[in-house]
Amino acid sequence: MRSVAVIDDKTAYSIDLAGQFQSAAPAAHLKVVGRYSVPKEMVDFRATLTKIDQQNPDAIMFAGEDATAGPLVRQAQQMNLRARILAGDGVCTTDMGALAGNASGNVVCSQAGRRIDGDFSASYARRFQVPVQGYAQYAYDAVFIIVDAMKRANSTDPAKILAMVPSTKYAGVTGNTSFKANGDLQHGEISFYTYKGTQQIFLDSVPM
Repeated sequence: MRSVAVIDDKTAYSIDLAGQFQSAAPAAHLKVVGRYSVPKEMVDFRATLTKIDQQNPDAIMFAGEDATAGPLVRQAQQMNLRARILAGDGVCTTDMGALAGNASGNVVCSQAGRRIDGDFSASYARRFQVPVQGYAQYAYDAVFIIVDAMKRANSTDPAKILAMVPSTKYAGVTGNTSFKANGDLQHGEISFYTYKGTQQIFLDSVPM
């Protein structure tokens, strides 16, 4: 992959994600051939995709959410664009396969964190009658990390609990959690997914 067009949907999340991607692209030997902004509510992307098609990029990075990405991905397929669609966590949802239809296999998206194990997914689905949503696994682990900090502080005082969090060493459903001095995760991961029909398919993960 050598060239990429970048699209944001004019929201703060999207603009920031697109900007971060664009800034990091040269270090990954990617040439950004164009930056485009579309309204979040847009449903007809043909004009923008026509401009992008003329630049013939290897990929299109869409920094938005799944509801907007669905029609974009479908229309890119209808127009026979060869570009792969790249996206972040706003697109990387369990709904994306249905939203993009049979074009979903052209999507590669990323989520922060490791792929969750089957036991947690199955338990979550039994309890809530829906697949795991968003970052539910992190909320689950966060509760136990706070409880662990409370135990180590032997207190329910918020200030004392907070003081114990930086020294956390907790093994949970998202893996081993410990923190760097600046508060970032010590062992962060990014996971990559694609789709087969409506099914989200895990591809790989890389350490941060």
